Amino acid sequence: MGGKVLQEKDRKNYLWFRKNSKMKSQLEELKSQIESFKIKHSEDVENFRLKFLSKKGSLNQLFEEFKTVPSEMKREIGALLNQVKQKAQQKWEESQVQFESSGANSKSEQID
Repeated sequence: MGGKVLQEKDRKNYLWFRKNSKMKSQLEELKSQIESFKIKHSEDVENFRLKFLSKKGSLNQLFEEFKTVPSEMKREIGALLNQVKQKAQQKWEESQVQFESSGANSKSEQID
């Protein structure tokens, strides 16, 4: 009977390890997508927000999956998830500022 319990525990450990490895690779891929996303126009800023930061965006989906991560891995996966989110928010905010300031410059040039 002890063997069955041990096998079940090993099976569960293997499954959450696989799931967390998958989640780690998803986070690395998402981080790469965020870094390589080209923002050339003001419309791209909104497209970036929709793809990564919106309620239906990639990050929110991973935060939903995070709820199923075993407590033993939450610290590690949570830290990675927060790093990726911060990177996305930073890029979005910087892009917003860039296009707002360039928009203000072009408006003042039009007035003159």
